[in-house]
Amino acid sequence: MIKADCITANYTIPNSAMNAVRAEDALRILSEQAAEREHQLSTYSSTKTDDLVDNVEAECPIFDSFHQSGGHGAILKMSNFAPFEFRKLYSIKQPEIVTSWNVGRGRRSQFQPMDVLFMALVVLNYGGSWDQLGTIFRVKGCSS
Repeated sequence: MIKADCITANYTIPNSAMNAVRAEDALRILSEQAAEREHQLSTYSSTKTDDLVDNVEAECPIFDSFHQSGGHGAILKMSNFAPFEFRKLYSIKQPEIVTSWNVGRGRRSQFQPMDVLFMALVVLNYGGSWDQLGTIFRVKGCSS
């Protein structure tokens, strides 16, 4: 039979107290991870490096405008990725994205693939409807 209490080495902790302890432990771990990530981010320059520029497309007006106006923090806040992390993610997925971009018949996209990835990450990060978030990027939603 399963006990309602969690038994430790010297004493018994009720389930409600154990949940609070687990929550505190989880918050402590997340806080430590956030501090470690912030430390790692501070060691990187916010300027583009030559090897990253070679791996990603040069023209990304939406991404670049937010990076220029708000810097490193704006990209991190909006997409939950630092600029170097975002560029690394894009460089990994770039072959699949670029080979499928604007392929086939029909209208061509006015947006660069890297900008679309950035917008998608922002939408996933913030949620809500595209009508709300599309105004940030000045992109119209689908007409009904």
